[in-house]
Amino acid sequence: MPKVSVVTSVHNGEVYLEECVNSILNQTFKNFEYIILNNGSTDRTPEILNQYNDPRLRIIHQENLGISRSLNKGINLSN
Repeated sequence: MPKVSVVTSVHNGEVYLEECVNSILNQTFKNFEYIILNNGSTDRTPEILNQYNDPRLRIIHQENLGISRSLNKGINLSN
């Protein structure tokens, strides 16, 4: 069971997405899960997210729920 859950909701964030994800994955603290909710993106966000293969990542592709509902969903999915 991870000690920390990090939740990110992204909508059309291809410009900064890799920097954001890599920043979390490269932390010195390793006992975490990282839940990323692709919130209905129409840019390259899904392609970028699908390139990652880290067991700490949980990537959810969903329709655009809005930021609040999306983050609440991520919190509910956290361990």
